[in-house]
Amino acid sequence: MLLRIWTLTLLVLSISALCSAQEEFKGENVCSYRKYAARPIHIRQKYERPVHTLNLKKCREEGESPCNRTIITYRTTFRSVLRMRVKAITVPGCCRGWKKRSPHDISCLQSECSRSCENGGECIGHEHCQCPEGFTGAYCHVDIDECTTAGRNPCQQKCINTPGSFKCSCIDELKVLETRVDSVHELAEDGITSLKASQLALAGDLESAEERWQRSSMAASQIQSEAIESLKNKQDQMLARIEALEKENVSQNFNIYIL
Repeated sequence: MLLRIWTLTLLVLSISALCSAQEEFKGENVCSYRKYAARPIHIRQKYERPVHTLNLKKCREEGESPCNRTIITYRTTFRSVLRMRVKAITVPGCCRGWKKRSPHDISCLQSECSRSCENGGECIGHEHCQCPEGFTGAYCHVDIDECTTAGRNPCQQKCINTPGSFKCSCIDELKVLETRVDSVHELAEDGITSLKASQLALAGDLESAEERWQRSSMAASQIQSEAIESLKNKQDQMLARIEALEKENVSQNFNIYIL
């Protein structure tokens, strides 16, 4: 009975804590956290219970007194077993770097860092800031000199430290060489551009010549067709003339024969 009362009490407390947590999700600098809550539950478990009975027949055969010959049998029965059930719940809490001014406050308005974090740092605990890359210190107020850090050489030549970072520079002698190389690249690019322009102009000339050739071919074909047509006409006229002469010759021969 006491166990059941204790179980119900834990269940009620868990429900009330969950409800109050849902209400406390409101407020400034309040974040949600995942926690695991365990509560006891009763389950009905089946098991085999041993049953001891006297084997009277065996006792009579052996004549034992008192009789201690027993037979063990198993009977299926049920029992109540207590188990703990773990459940994940979402609860509110102050975000990193913040805390409540009073336990009854909803918002977390008191910073755990008495001094503000600099250079984009974030307060994550008691007087401790999480700094972005390039800065260090308790409040991220110290710039890291990447150029003088032991065991690190970020640049092949000159290294210039900047706030939160660094930049690389070339030695003066190599700048002249780099300028000459850039000039060579520019000349090469100009030559390639000129070559491309010449290629485009040549393509245009070829296209124009092809058009002229097509026009001349069409004109030549037309002249050839007209010449052939003229020759055919002359041939027809010649054949007609020959036919007329043959008829005239036949007529003259016929007249001579009559005479």
